[in-house]
Amino acid sequence: MAKKEIACVDAIRWLRERGWDLGPLTGQDRPALEAVAHCWRLWGFSDTDGRRAAIGAIASLVLGMQEVCWPMARELASQALDWSHRAQLWPQVAEEVRRQPGPDGLRWAQAERLLVCYLGIAVVRQPDV
Repeated sequence: MAKKEIACVDAIRWLRERGWDLGPLTGQDRPALEAVAHCWRLWGFSDTDGRRAAIGAIASLVLGMQEVCWPMARELASQALDWSHRAQLWPQVAEEVRRQPGPDGLRWAQAERLLVCYLGIAVVRQPDV
């Protein structure tokens, strides 16, 4: 269940207060991160369909951000939900990135980087042939 007292519009401030370097954020990254915060909150209040939609939206949003900002998007799960949700949900985001339209090899590489760089696990599955 989402934390009711957390306002999604405070996502950037929340990251700053926790020591995140916000220097890499471009004009596009900032609103994307704020939207990710709203999606995490949606996930917390939703049924199965809403949760699936929230994960899909987050996957689309991270593809619109610089890779250096991806860990911030993952961290925002803790703002809206619970610290344990980061590790539970981020692999779902990576899987959804893999399914996004685009060059298959590129999407696989992006999904793998989401997992390897920020969770420390390797993707062992091969692309569907």
